[in-house]
This record gives sequence, structure tokens and C-alpha cells, in this order.
Amino acid sequence: MNTETKIKDELHADTRNVKKLQILVYPSLIAFVLLAAYGYYLVNSLATDVKKLATDMSFLTESVNKNLNIISQNMVIMTQTVNVMARASVNMQRDMWSLNRNVSTPLMPLNNMLPWSGSQEPYPGSRGPMSYTPLPPRMEQPY
Repeated sequence: MNTETKIKDELHADTRNVKKLQILVYPSLIAFVLLAAYGYYLVNSLATDVKKLATDMSFLTESVNKNLNIISQNMVIMTQTVNVMARASVNMQRDMWSLNRNVSTPLMPLNNMLPWSGSQEPYPGSRGPMSYTPLPPRMEQPY
């Protein structure tokens, strides 16, 4: 009877251990299956999005190829316009410098009375007009 009791006790202990393992393993297995299904969904949606992105990129490439010459011409025109504006700004600065020089001489006594006048030079303000460095000649379009 002693052996029989030992065997029964071991059987009960093994049954309890198996139940403990079942409580741990089955929910883990269900969680793994759910995560695997979600991972499959994510990979599948990523593949679909990449396919859409490739299609959109091909349409974009075709559109840019059609309009590239127009875009390039517009960029050249815009560059020329900005150069004209830069030259005009330099000319305005030179004109203002000349005006300051011509007006400040007769108004020198008044200039000495102003609180912000600290310049002892004959022409207050900048020492001369800003130098203008022209841009290098335009390069030919590659397109």
C-alpha cells in the first residue's frame, strides 16, 4: 500500500503541474496566434501600400517628365527676374546713398542737434554705395 500511495501522490502532483502549465501555455499560445495574425495583416497592408506607392511614383515620374522642360524654362525666367530685382535693389541703394550725401550737407547743423547723431563724418551713414558683383554668365540648359 505504501507504493500505491506514493504513485497516487505522484500522479496528483503531476496532474497539478500539468494544470499549472496549461494555465500558462494555452493563453500564451492564443496570444501568439493573435499576434501572428496581426503581423500578417501588417505585412499584407504594407505590401499593398508599397504597391500603391510604386504606382503613384510611376504617374508622378510621367508627369514630371512631361513638364520638365516647362519647369526648367520657368526656372530660367525666374532666375533672370531675380537678377533684375537684385540690380534694381543695388541701384536703389546707390540712389539713396547719393541722396543722403546730397541732403546731409545742408542739414548738418540740424544733424548735430539730434540725439542719435554721433557721427563726426561729413556724410553720416554708410561710407559708400554697396558694390555690385554681377553674376557669372548663364549656363546652357541641360534639357
